[in-house]
Amino acid sequence: LPLSFVPLLGEVRKYGKLRVSSIVIGRGSKGTMVFLGDVGGRRVAVKRVLKDNKKHAKREVIALLRADDHANILRYHLCVSTDDFLFLATELCRESLASIISRQSQKIGADDDSSSLAMPLVLQNASAIGSDGEEEVCKTPMVGT
Repeated sequence: LPLSFVPLLGEVRKYGKLRVSSIVIGRGSKGTMVFLGDVGGRRVAVKRVLKDNKKHAKREVIALLRADDHANILRYHLCVSTDDFLFLATELCRESLASIISRQSQKIGADDDSSSLAMPLVLQNASAIGSDGEEEVCKTPMVGT
């Protein structure tokens, strides 16, 4: 079942237009967690960043906004600040990289070495990273892996 159809179960916290569920869909470094949420009824990934990492989060938002028209970058929706955290709501990934590689492997009957399938995907996503400081986008955690 795609995450866009999963109901917001468990504890749901509301921050203005942003609703954040207790469903963890990803993890990153330095205490970063990604939750399933919604903004105005649209399912989103909500990256919760410790307030101590506020400078990094602001750079990430700027990079996401600069790359907004790129096909391989998730769309940024909004950022909400609380006493302890920043919540960055972005477009929800339709599928994880591992899932795409697995599906493609089955489709073409590839053996266990999926590196030949992964490389084009890595190169496609690397093309989204410009030379003008957008490298922060690369450091976002993979959702759904």
